[in-house]
Amino acid sequence: MRRWASCAAGSTARPSTRARARSAARGAAARASRPPRPSSPWTRAGPWSSPSKRTPSRASSSSWAAPGPSAGATSRRASRSRPGASPSSSASRARKSASSSMPLSVQVQCPAKVNLFLEVTGKRRDGYHTLATLFAKVGLFDVLDVERTDEPGFRLEIVDEAGQGLSAGPDNLVLRAAEAFRKEFRLGFGARIKLTKRIPMGAGLGGGSSDAGGMLVALARLHRLELDRSAMARVRKLAPALGADVPFFTRRDAFCDGRGIGDKLKVLEVPKALPWMVLAWPGVHCPTPEAYKRLVLPPKADVLTRLAQLAKLEKRLVGGRPLSEWEGLLFNRLEDPVLGVRPEVRQAKDILARAGLRGVLMSGSGASVFGFAPSREEAAAAARKLAAYPWKVYLTCCLG
Repeated sequence: MRRWASCAAGSTARPSTRARARSAARGAAARASRPPRPSSPWTRAGPWSSPSKRTPSRASSSSWAAPGPSAGATSRRASRSRPGASPSSSASRARKSASSSMPLSVQVQCPAKVNLFLEVTGKRRDGYHTLATLFAKVGLFDVLDVERTDEPGFRLEIVDEAGQGLSAGPDNLVLRAAEAFRKEFRLGFGARIKLTKRIPMGAGLGGGSSDAGGMLVALARLHRLELDRSAMARVRKLAPALGADVPFFTRRDAFCDGRGIGDKLKVLEVPKALPWMVLAWPGVHCPTPEAYKRLVLPPKADVLTRLAQLAKLEKRLVGGRPLSEWEGLLFNRLEDPVLGVRPEVRQAKDILARAGLRGVLMSGSGASVFGFAPSREEAAAAARKLAAYPWKVYLTCCLG
């Protein structure tokens, strides 16, 4: 009677041994039936113990260990977040990720150029002559096919459609440009390069410079640098050391005013297409150094007059004026030292004029000459007349 009353009153008296056994059995069964808890980086001091007694587990500490066969991604994540961890592994992954998104090959068209105007304004102490020129790209192209390889170094193959026996050795401007790019950007791999050569060499058309500029552009595309302004600025800084005309060929623009040695460029926006052009190479080579060696520098007064003429030419081209308003403004100072010693070039210039072409001029330091026609039909007729001569003749036009 006393035991029953004590229980009914909620006294603190201990339950019977049998009751305690039944209660313990029910608790064990309940614990056994519970689902396992989610794994945690923390191991508790005992089952369902207080969080204040947490201690780091072995699984957690393994995420800080050096990568091993079973460390997996956990160790790699830790190496990125741990203070003072070496960045080499993450940098390597970044390079692999970047290289996997790069194109495996690119093709670049390398256009020829003509000089619609060229005045020699002086001579520097280092022997280079300073210029005021107007570059224009034309529709005659060499082609570069560049394929990325895992091996370092560059291999050049030449398909010589110009038939001039261009060397594929280390002195080739394409390989020099590739090496300059490799050193600047520390490339870890190389490329196979095929150059299809169509622009005649020694013709004043900038073929070698265009190939060098095209190689810089090809490698920039292969590394997805074309949309990175700072990277492209670094690419363009490589160009002047390869040749005075090379900077022009690293740009997309069709017309540029060139100063300095031709490397200081100002884009000329010409809104209307220029007339059709006939371009002829009489088959002789005119090395640029020889032309400048024979040149007699003009008086300063003559230079100032010619600079005013260039400004007038550019204004009329930008204004979209017709051929009749600017053909008489075309000029090339280097005709003076070249035409006197290269009768083939003088003859070609005279024949183009007699064929009805207008604004006939030698390009660069020669030996190519060109002239314009008001229509494609007239240009084609003039080109047919020139087919009787042992020259390379091209019916083309300025790009842009």
